[in-house]
Amino acid sequence: MSDTQESPLKEPKSVSSFEGEVFDVTIVGGGLVGAITALCFDRFGGDGFKTLLVERSELDNRGRNRGRAYALSHSSKTLLEMIGVWEAMAPYAQPIVEIDITDSALDSPFRPVFLNFSGEIELGKPGAYIIEHEHLAGPVYEALQETSHVEIKDHCGIDSFSAETNFVDLKLDGKDYRANLLIGADGRGSFVRQQCGIKVHQSDYNQDGIVVSVALSRPHEGKAVQHFLPSGPFAILPLPRDRASLVWTEKRDKAADMCALSDEAFIEQINQRFSPKLGTVELAGPRGHF
Repeated sequence: MSDTQESPLKEPKSVSSFEGEVFDVTIVGGGLVGAITALCFDRFGGDGFKTLLVERSELDNRGRNRGRAYALSHSSKTLLEMIGVWEAMAPYAQPIVEIDITDSALDSPFRPVFLNFSGEIELGKPGAYIIEHEHLAGPVYEALQETSHVEIKDHCGIDSFSAETNFVDLKLDGKDYRANLLIGADGRGSFVRQQCGIKVHQSDYNQDGIVVSVALSRPHEGKAVQHFLPSGPFAILPLPRDRASLVWTEKRDKAADMCALSDEAFIEQINQRFSPKLGTVELAGPRGHF
């Protein structure tokens, strides 16, 4: 290379000349994924490890997602144990001990079980648990508020970022920050993903999801049921105290109509799709529509 030819390589920026705040890791997105990731760094990052958690709205979102429940795998439960939050969740988590799969028309008088399998990965160890959003989120956000190694900035937006060889520079609400690692946990419309140029492939199935909790007239005994109906899956996921979380897939226009029904008409639609083994249902929470 001649003396006059410009090198294609950037001169590395000087770390010592940076005047903003510096963190080991910055997490963009304070939903459950971002919050649990921050707790993992807090528990296992070691002394002096600094984490910045950025959320554009209010960090503690246990009041959102009303009606939703989560299926936690055994490995997820182990992770929650390791970061010290599972004990507070355990009374509200329903183990799945058995799963039935059916496939039939909506008006079919019989729904034969085509597949049945145990929900345990080994004797006495459930492979999954069902837990409602507020009971999962509550202990996570309470633990996060108590840590001294995670700095939280909610109601804070990310303006831009640029990646260098060994660090990432960020501008948050007009202020400069630097981190060794940037994690995008900011949802399906992720700003971080878009700015990194990571492409996604999306397909529209013209389906919406309805979620609601119901009280059962018969014990569920820890059994989950998955009905495959023409409009999509209708899942009955067991919750504590003989309740169930319904995850109900419908064509988009029909889903909106279902959510607009009176409670009585809505329950009638549920009972058309329900397993007769579990009896009748009563609403035990608000409806969600996604």
